[in-house]
Amino acid sequence: KMVPSRDLTIFEPHEKRNRSYRVIALEDLLKAVYEKRWEGHDELLITCLDGYQPTVPGPYVQAHRGYLAFASADGLPFRLNTETRGVQECGPFYLIWDNQSDPTMHKDESHYWPYQVHVLDLIRFDEKFERVIPPEGASPAARRGFADFRRFCIMCHAINGQGGIKAELNYPVNVTEYWEPGFLAQWIKNPQSIRHKAEMK
Repeated sequence: KMVPSRDLTIFEPHEKRNRSYRVIALEDLLKAVYEKRWEGHDELLITCLDGYQPTVPGPYVQAHRGYLAFASADGLPFRLNTETRGVQECGPFYLIWDNQSDPTMHKDESHYWPYQVHVLDLIRFDEKFERVIPPEGASPAARRGFADFRRFCIMCHAINGQGGIKAELNYPVNVTEYWEPGFLAQWIKNPQSIRHKAEMK
């Protein structure tokens, strides 16, 4: 009722083809709910039905046209055939981006395209995940590693009890203490080479 809906055709990154959805504009929704408070926010925290919890940086949200899809507009069921998890229901909402006018977005990470979305929150990352952030005086290498963790891993994995629900990586024993470095690097780069049908990408 707060935001008008429309049909939108995008290049579907999960299926590598065009799909059409019934959508509402993410920016219009944020303005309607948060008014001026949404502008300049740090992160958009997304919670999915299975506990998957990606964050999308505020500048990314503001730079690209995002939409919440709530139905297919092409007669197809509101489902996706995903590479790692097979056929998945998309509802209640599926966060998509208008990538038809910007082909470089075809290669965007799939964690910016979460399905089964049921909660959206505007957060400050350093307040929501204070136990994850490297301490004062952390080395440049640690900070680079944290930046990669924040971009690729926190939606599934936790550090010190904060983050995703799939696996805690630091408490009570850090993963680097019981995985040999070579296997850990191989697992991160190509999980399926170590564990058949691993869902991690």
